[in-house]
Formats: sequence, structure tokens, C-alpha cells
Amino acid sequence: MFDLLDNRKSRIIGGLAVVASITAFFWELFWPYTYQGSIINGQVITGNASSLTVNGPGIIPILLVPVVLSVITFIFAMIQIKVKSIPWIPVVACFVFCFITLASVGMYFIPTATLMGVATLLGPEIRQVKKDKKKEEGTESI
Repeated sequence: MFDLLDNRKSRIIGGLAVVASITAFFWELFWPYTYQGSIINGQVITGNASSLTVNGPGIIPILLVPVVLSVITFIFAMIQIKVKSIPWIPVVACFVFCFITLASVGMYFIPTATLMGVATLLGPEIRQVKKDKKKEEGTESI
């Protein structure tokens, strides 16, 4: 039971990363932004439009990248992996995505990337504790 409680932290934070990425996806996709258009006859034309309206459906795959990466991180939080560097690949990829797209959509996914990093940081440590506990009990399987 002790191991389950410790591993639950990584799972909960990984789940929060998935929720944050889905929330940012829909927020960025459908939230109407006010913009200023050109000046016509001395008047500034303003209006509202969402990212989907402005950019078309081509923005959907771009916005899905952090969502997919957060789901992969959540899966890594659920399973045991012997190579500790593999779970960091989607975290680093999400931070790179945020950095490259920081001026537009990247800033909305920074909380997702941060939660992914925390979930991955907790995951390997918890798995190591579970392995050490099995060694103490003498029940480690090969």
C-alpha cells in the first residue's frame, strides 16, 4: 500500500498535466481574441476571432502536440521503465515546443510542460523506492 500511495503522486500530477494541456488546447483554439485591423476612412476596424477562425483547421495538429506529449508522460507515470532517461523525452520536447512557439501558443502550454516535468521527476524516484523496498523484503523478481 505504501508504494501505491507514493506512485499516486506521479500519476495525479501526470493527470493534471493532461487536463492542463487539454484545457490550453481548447482555450487557444476557441477563445475569441480582440484584434485591430486596418484603418479605413480614419477609423480603426476591430473585431473578435478565435485561433481556429484566423488560422483555419491547420492549427489543430500544432496544438495537439503538447496534448499528445502529456498523455505519453502520463503513461510513463503509470508504468515502470528501466531506462530513466526515456520519460524525459516528451518533457524536453514539450519545453522545446513552448520555447519555439512562445510568442503565440507556447505560453499557454508552459504549465503543462512544468507539470510534466514534476510528474517525471517524481516517477523514477518512486520506482527506485519500490525496487529498494523489494530488495529489503527479498522478493525482487528477475
